[in-house]
Amino acid sequence: MVDLKNMKLIHEMRLQGVGWQTIHDTLGSNDVDRKAYMGYLLGLEEEQDDKLIKNAKTLQSIRLSRKELGLERSINNEQIRDITLHKTFTNQVLDAIKNRYTDFKLTPFEYEDDNLKAHIFTVADFHYDGDTSYLDLINRATDKILEVILEKDL
Repeated sequence: MVDLKNMKLIHEMRLQGVGWQTIHDTLGSNDVDRKAYMGYLLGLEEEQDDKLIKNAKTLQSIRLSRKELGLERSINNEQIRDITLHKTFTNQVLDAIKNRYTDFKLTPFEYEDDNLKAHIFTVADFHYDGDTSYLDLINRATDKILEVILEKDL
């Protein structure tokens, strides 16, 4: 029976096209070694299959990681876009109030009584594009809301 070192040698010789008779003459092996070599070949094929499966799993893992990174990048970009739009909108409204529309006033309020009621109202989904008519709308809405508060004694 041939050892692993000679089995590797037989394998190299077979890959080069050397016949079995020449291998038997060179290494002093016999027909039993031919059957052992076939088992050795099956073991090599299984080892290569295992490596292929491992490589395929690694590639699949890399693809999944790329997709996850792409999704995270998209989410981050969307959040950055939202923050930027919010800041831009806020700056445009403040600039318009300060420089373009001087009739719009929000008076600060001071209170003396701890039981005093306060009302807060907000404007949502407002798309400001620099047109001062939007500020007129906010001013009118503020006036109407204050009228209702005073009328209903809220």
